[in-house]
Amino acid sequence: MKTIIALTFIGILTYAFAEEPSEKTECKHEPMANFDSTKYLQITRAFATHSRERTGAIICRLYKTEQSGDKTGKIDTNIYEYYLKRRDIYYSEVHCNTTERRIKKGEFVSSCKQVMVTARRSGTTKIPKSRIMKVYTSVIDTDYDKYIILYKCIKTKSGIKDNIEVLQTDINAGDEPIKQALEKNGMELEDFIPFFSNACLIGSSPAFISVCNTSILSLIPDLVLIHL
Repeated sequence: MKTIIALTFIGILTYAFAEEPSEKTECKHEPMANFDSTKYLQITRAFATHSRERTGAIICRLYKTEQSGDKTGKIDTNIYEYYLKRRDIYYSEVHCNTTERRIKKGEFVSSCKQVMVTARRSGTTKIPKSRIMKVYTSVIDTDYDKYIILYKCIKTKSGIKDNIEVLQTDINAGDEPIKQALEKNGMELEDFIPFFSNACLIGSSPAFISVCNTSILSLIPDLVLIHL
């Protein structure tokens, strides 16, 4: 018999942030100089490949951004993600929205909510209750083509939770482009934790993940296929 797995939204969304609260008292990071929001928004799809903080067993995280193209200037970002939790694999979708006006200077707040989570073992889908979280984002650096370095932050009851995340448009690009970008911004690639992004693959079938068995060691290398 299939059962619905109940997961709290705060638990899912904070997988994008550090496991422990930050020493910071507010969400703030200086964005890159001469930020060009028009060029930035031309990056419509990017994979998270590295994280400064340990965020849990993320297998694959994909960001897809769309502009409304009308006078509202609305920007929607959908985050599609597979992650390990309690010896099972979960698929989650989070929708975030902001506006062109807010994003103009390279730092902005988005309203985010989880819209779906699926547990692989039961094969069931949970539609969470509508709960909005405010996510602060600052664009530390981007070449407007191959990579983005983001500072992301939320306020929780336990304090500030933040992270620096590296996104790449080509999942097979390797580390060299981002290594140089991080060094330019006073950071080292060795201080970042890689995601299992080589498990992600864009395909033509509905979203699914295929694994051979339930041992955690066997879950990680297997294929993630996302249909977008």
